[in-house]
Amino acid sequence: RLEVVASKKKKLERFGMNKSEDGFRFKLNKHLVGYHNTVREEIVLDAPESFINWNIPPPPPLRHHGPLLQLDGVYFTYPNSSKQVLRNVSLSISPNSRIGFVGANGD
Repeated sequence: RLEVVASKKKKLERFGMNKSEDGFRFKLNKHLVGYHNTVREEIVLDAPESFINWNIPPPPPLRHHGPLLQLDGVYFTYPNSSKQVLRNVSLSISPNSRIGFVGANGD
């Protein structure tokens, strides 16, 4: 019975150290506002670099007015495989084309 009383007394003493002036549990962000701002040294930044202005002229128009890439009747088979992945594919990519590939990946 005395051991239980001693244990509770120690527990009460321990909780007493964690209380603030108003009697509530001490919370760092409530009772020491600004602690995190002052505990570390200030960061010293070097002088910012001056802004660099890039003047890149637009490219001249292409002399050839046809497609940039053109494939007609293309087949593709992976090495060590007899199955054709692409069969009779035709592709024409012009300078203003938008390209998107859709399909299963890894099969």
